[in-house]
Amino acid sequence: MALTPEKIHAEADKIAEAGDRPTLARVRKALGGGSFSTISEAMQAWREKQTEEHALAEIEVPEPINERVEQLKAAAWDAAVAEAERRLSAERAALDEAQAQATGEVEEAREAVQTLEEEAAERDRELEGLRGKLAEAERGWREAEQQREAESARLSERLSGLEARLNDAQNVIDRLTEREVDPSTSQKDSKKKPR
Repeated sequence: MALTPEKIHAEADKIAEAGDRPTLARVRKALGGGSFSTISEAMQAWREKQTEEHALAEIEVPEPINERVEQLKAAAWDAAVAEAERRLSAERAALDEAQAQATGEVEEAREAVQTLEEEAAERDRELEGLRGKLAEAERGWREAEQQREAESARLSERLSGLEARLNDAQNVIDRLTEREVDPSTSQKDSKKKPR
């Protein structure tokens, strides 16, 4: 496993946090081995970094600068709050506009529904009227059909009567025709007639 300065620094940090002084031997032991020269170079960089951090920590910032930093913090906070309020206000305005638009769309949809319901009711009334006319036409057709059937029956009866009369007439004609044709009948008839 290759030793990197980051691994060496991490082990040194652990030892320091535990309250011990991170020596080369302690760091090497914590790493489980490694070259003293590699560890030494990394530890030298680690110590320089620690020295810089301690030096920075020990610097005392003058009170006027602290006050100015606090003022800048407050100004930054105020600016952030103002920006947040501006964005919130813009979002509220956009939300109000979207809500007004949605309300308008809902009203428009309600109006369309009402129009469609009125049109449907009108069509229902028209349909009911057409149904009434259809029922009336069907009644008229049935009555006409009954009249036609009655007239057909009457005509059939009349035709039957006429056919019977025609048959009777034909029979009379046939009898008369037979008498004229039959000579014996003619002679007998002539003998019977007085002169």
